[in-house]
Parts: sequence; structure tokens; C-alpha cells
Amino acid sequence: MLKRIILASFTLSSWALIGQEVIAPAGNAFNNGGTHLYWTIGETVVSTEDDGNNIITQGFHQPQVTVSTVEEQLTTTFSIFPTPVTNILTIKASKANPNTTAFISDLNGKSVRSFLLTELTTQLNIEELSSGIYLLTIKEDDTMNTYKIIKK
Repeated sequence: MLKRIILASFTLSSWALIGQEVIAPAGNAFNNGGTHLYWTIGETVVSTEDDGNNIITQGFHQPQVTVSTVEEQLTTTFSIFPTPVTNILTIKASKANPNTTAFISDLNGKSVRSFLLTELTTQLNIEELSSGIYLLTIKEDDTMNTYKIIKK
């Protein structure tokens, strides 16, 4: 019988240690002068007392805090004109990037022309292309943009 009591108390205390995590981001805070009270759903009350020299905290705080950041990638925007085009196609970039390549392909996916976009404005003479619809794909670092071009 004593073994069962020891096993039961060990099991319950283990569950109590595992269960001290925040299960939802909801909660609130209360501040009354030097007394601060913070709570969240699924967590016992956390209280912090501060007398100017000492800080005492009671309760369980989140055991693991993961700080993450999202790095926003600023992509270049392109203006392609005129459309439909007769002979000269103009590609205007919002910023210059030496790692920018472009290629023109027909609707079957066959590449008919490729080039680098190293300047803010690039003019392409495409008079050798026959009339029809083409796809202009611009690859800049890890991003790709595809535009429809109509050749007269």
C-alpha cells in the first residue's frame, strides 16, 4: 500500500510540474502602486513585489520564450511598357540590382531571348520577334515575376 501512495504522489507531482505552462495568450494585468499582478489562462497567479531594492516574484512564468523576427524583403517593382509593343520594349525598375536577369519565352515555354537588367531603365529591341503573346520573366535574387507581353 505504501508503494502505491508513493507512486501516486510522484505521478501527481510530475503532472503538476509539466502542467505549468501558458495555454492561451489571454489574460490581464493589475497595478496598484508597488503591487503588480499578471495572469493568463491556464497559469497560476504570478505576482511581483518591488520595494525599490528587492523584487520578489511568485508563481510560474512561461518556461520557454522564443523570440522571432520576420525580415521583410523589399522587392523591386517593374514597369513594362508599351503594351502592345511594336519594336522597343521598356523595362523600368524601382531600384537597380546587378543580380537581376530576365528572359522572354513564347507560350510553349521556349526561351527566345535572355538579358541582364543592370540599369534602372532598359530598352529592348524585339522587332525580330514575330507577332504574338510572350512571357517576360524577371528573376531578382530569390523572387521571380512574370509579365505578359503582346507583340504587334
